[in-house]
Amino acid sequence: MPLREWLALTQAKLIEHAKRFVKSTWDLIGRDAIRDRHEDERKKRVKHWARWRRAHPTIRPLLYEADLKKAPLRKANLANANLINAHLNGAHLEGANFHEANLGGAQLVPD
Repeated sequence: MPLREWLALTQAKLIEHAKRFVKSTWDLIGRDAIRDRHEDERKKRVKHWARWRRAHPTIRPLLYEADLKKAPLRKANLANANLINAHLNGAHLEGANFHEANLGGAQLVPD
């Protein structure tokens, strides 16, 4: 097969793959609504958050881009949480569980 023909075929396959990927990804508005619900649960108090996590063990909390500055998170269960680009500056994190949490791009500057 000539190179030009192979490149055209490869490009067509890549375009189809990209279209399938886009169709299969989560609805961004829906994902943001889930994040907002998780953030509302987290804001209620650490004890409430602990009960909520125990009641929903299969949920991976979506707290990406959450404003958690100066949040009282002592002993909070944030295991497996998506905390990408979360703002944790000055948050009280003593004893918090971050096991397998995604902290990519999170701001963790202490006060």
